[in-house]
Amino acid sequence: MVAYCDSRLANEHYRFGLGERLTERGLGSEITVVRLQPGFAGSDFYANWPWIFKTLVLTFLAGSPKSLSCNEVRCAVDESFTTGTYTNPARMKRWGAPVVGEPTAYSKDKEQCDKLWNKTEKLVGEPFFPQAN
Repeated sequence: MVAYCDSRLANEHYRFGLGERLTERGLGSEITVVRLQPGFAGSDFYANWPWIFKTLVLTFLAGSPKSLSCNEVRCAVDESFTTGTYTNPARMKRWGAPVVGEPTAYSKDKEQCDKLWNKTEKLVGEPFFPQAN
């Protein structure tokens, strides 16, 4: 579960970093970078979890993958969104219609975002935005 949470935070850092870098290059009005928290879905992800969890928690707290897909659709088509917009399900951030929310302060920590971005470019061996000749 720690790896899952770390990967979610890394996604936040990349989203923040990408939006910032696109804006710096004058592309912020052409490309919108939004982030969504799809919600807590009762899916096969929990297939190997204890039956008590699947029976009680998924029955009362999870939305269906189909019902939660409206968040992705809204992010794709809502023209009022600007770079940096964050959406999550309305009810406890777990299920329900998508609403605009606020990501955590840590996920917007510029120092951490830059550190992850730079480390990734180093591991890949090339910059995401090559220098113009």
